[in-house]
Amino acid sequence: MAELVWLNMLQIKLVKMASGRGIYHKKTGILTDVLENHILHEGSDNFTRAAHSKNAEAVTFFYSWDSKLDSEAINDAIRQFDSEWEREDLSFDLSQEFLQQVLTERERRQKLNEPVIESISPPELPPGETTTVEITGKNLDKVENIIIPDDTLVTVTIESKEPESITATVSVDPDHPPTTLTEFQIITGDGTYITSPTAPPTVTPTLEISEYPEIVGYKQAVEIILSGAYGKPNDFLYWLAQQRPHQFQVESSDILDKLVYDGVLFEHQKSGAQHCLRVMQDFGVAVCADSVGLGKSRLAATVAKLYGEQNNGVKVAIIAAKKLHDNWEREMSELGFNSNNYELYNKNLMSRKGNNFLTEFNRYGGADIIILDEAHEGIRNYRNRIHRTCLQIQEQDRKSGRQRYFLLLTATPWNNRREDIYNILSPFLNRPEGFNKLNLPAELVHWFQNRDVGVENFTDNTEIFRRVYKELFLQRTRQMLREATPDMNLYAKRIAEWLPVEFEVSTEEALEQIFTQFEDSLFIPFADPIRYLRENVEQRSLLRNQRRLFLQRAESSMYALQRTIKAFGNRIRELQNLLQQVTPDADGLKQFLLVHYKFESLSKNQPTLFDLDDREAWDEDYEEEEEVYKKQETSTNVYTQTEILYGEELSKLMKELGDDYQANPITLGRRTGDNEPTGLIAMTVKYFGPNGEAIDSQNQTVFWNDQTGDKDGYGTAIATASKTPEAGDIFSTKHLLQNADNLYQSLIEYKQELQSELQQEDSGEVTNTTSERITRIQRRIQQINALPDGLDRKTVRDTLKKLGQWKATHKNVQKLLRDFTEGAKSKLDDDSFLRQLVEDTDELGLLAGDGIKATSLTVSLAAVLMRA
Repeated sequence: MAELVWLNMLQIKLVKMASGRGIYHKKTGILTDVLENHILHEGSDNFTRAAHSKNAEAVTFFYSWDSKLDSEAINDAIRQFDSEWEREDLSFDLSQEFLQQVLTERERRQKLNEPVIESISPPELPPGETTTVEITGKNLDKVENIIIPDDTLVTVTIESKEPESITATVSVDPDHPPTTLTEFQIITGDGTYITSPTAPPTVTPTLEISEYPEIVGYKQAVEIILSGAYGKPNDFLYWLAQQRPHQFQVESSDILDKLVYDGVLFEHQKSGAQHCLRVMQDFGVAVCADSVGLGKSRLAATVAKLYGEQNNGVKVAIIAAKKLHDNWEREMSELGFNSNNYELYNKNLMSRKGNNFLTEFNRYGGADIIILDEAHEGIRNYRNRIHRTCLQIQEQDRKSGRQRYFLLLTATPWNNRREDIYNILSPFLNRPEGFNKLNLPAELVHWFQNRDVGVENFTDNTEIFRRVYKELFLQRTRQMLREATPDMNLYAKRIAEWLPVEFEVSTEEALEQIFTQFEDSLFIPFADPIRYLRENVEQRSLLRNQRRLFLQRAESSMYALQRTIKAFGNRIRELQNLLQQVTPDADGLKQFLLVHYKFESLSKNQPTLFDLDDREAWDEDYEEEEEVYKKQETSTNVYTQTEILYGEELSKLMKELGDDYQANPITLGRRTGDNEPTGLIAMTVKYFGPNGEAIDSQNQTVFWNDQTGDKDGYGTAIATASKTPEAGDIFSTKHLLQNADNLYQSLIEYKQELQSELQQEDSGEVTNTTSERITRIQRRIQQINALPDGLDRKTVRDTLKKLGQWKATHKNVQKLLRDFTEGAKSKLDDDSFLRQLVEDTDELGLLAGDGIKATSLTVSLAAVLMRA
């Protein structure tokens, strides 16, 4: 019937009876054909069991063509039916609008009968006591029970009830925090209802909260949490994102999501590509320094794919060694690129004098993104021809007004020299305004445009060096990815296969010489003893699978090859030691072979042998990289995978809540596991010099938690908050205060660690000498009667201040002081002396304030997510 109504083939009307208790019970049916013949039936035959067993039922039929009497009866019935059907005051169409009106009226009548609480007196409920209250409202005589939702620390017991009032007792647990009871759940025989009093009662205990003097703002945060005025985990996430809004300017991508779903990309490649494109948009260059095996080439292709999606297409230039071109063609093909979308250039030609690389490159110079593979080769050394060629490309772009994106790929961006980082970045930074966006000093732009002063200033300033490295370099290791996403598949299993590789002629000759020696002289009995004992001398040398291994190691680097040869030597010596314990008979040989081929285990005191296969070779590479990376000072100053992984999620949250959203940074949430942080805390650390002067440039926001401290604190805060449910119910005051006290004690210990790390004033010989030289310069200036034209006292004071701040750490400052006290410039006349001092100091590009060494600090709480 519903289908017939929907198709307009059946129309139904309801009839309104004059009597409120009557029903329209007529049973009349009229059927008419195209010839105006009619059949009328009156009455019905009820097919229910009760009708057939108890009722008397009858149906009468009339036919218009049988008799005049029947025709008149039928016409009377038609006239009466039509008059009732057409009367708007009597019959109503069964339409959607009519049904909605009926439902609305039904809800209105139901609400009239629902129980409602309007007020509770007295309005204050002290914890630890049972208070008799009067509850007023409507339809309260139907109430069977009253419950406070999500609050087991308050119970209501009904003593008596009337339609407009209830007398009850309310018991509040002693540990109940101060809060307002805004909702009450009322249970009746007809159902369960939620009602909110106009003037809700409050639980108002008198709390004794510690002062928490070591952390400014901590007490106020605890009071907010205990009063129930805290925010939600999304508030905490929004606040975190607002601290680094540039980090979350990433766009979601349906195409990349599908590539992850289809197994073409791993999640870390997708999020890494989003991160790299954001960095390139800010600075013009990004460096992907992920470790071996994490798929940098595919990540680079993904960056180009994402750029093309956002800009309706992309042209790509890939500069790589000729031997890697086939690999690049496969990677680009996996991401859906064809040969018309990109150009491959031979990087080897960049280092050759007299080649036409620039001509060829400029011929197809319309690329939007330039990908430079193995960027460390040739670019870390600024005297190298490859470095100079890159500078020429950038200079040509600068003259033509072009700003392209550069993506550099390298697993080894530096060799423990900060200058390596400067050299890698300097040819490609075409958007230095990115530094201003991050509130980095304006002098930084000058440093990267002027090598003479830039290298030393950049490498000497630890804070700026680390910040620049963090912003422009994406450097992740396998261990970092495992820690961030232990349950996620992170990287592809390596499958060794033979591929044709075209080496340079000189490289080919060197490898041929090395492997000829290996095949003739290198014997490896530990790899397959049975074969070694059974075959002739020529067949005992380098086995086929080991030849492939050595080729891989040699192609990686000569250092890697040296390590592998050394490892082979160690295994041969281990084999010798093991054979010395073998008895010289058949049983001894049998036992040795059973152990070697792992049919039996060695005794605890015997040496062990390792099967050296491809997987172990690659693991050696990975482990070596992990160890090297851990020793680098930048290992703790990079964007971690935890931060990057949630970039898209936080980007969406910021858009949903809007720029004007006022997040409550004091938040409470529920714990989801025992091995997760209880407290996620952001603290502002301010530093002060020996005379109490504020050192604003050293101030920082520290993200800390009670599980890992500040290790990946920002990323851990994001990841944990993302998984934290809202605190939907009430926690006891005792529990919350205990959590707060425990966190506070841990924060005091952390503050003490920060204080112990403060650099104290160096009293060494260098500082004493430079201090004496500054004093001599100051005395000479004090004796000058008038300043030279164009100089004022403030400029002179600022110059002396900068020299005093950097005297202990900056080599060029120490050289300048020596030159103006003992060198040629000390012999200048007063006007020239002062002018030259100011000019030479300005040329150093020193940052005012950074040279002061902090001797004290304060810590204040900025945001907290307590998980109870």
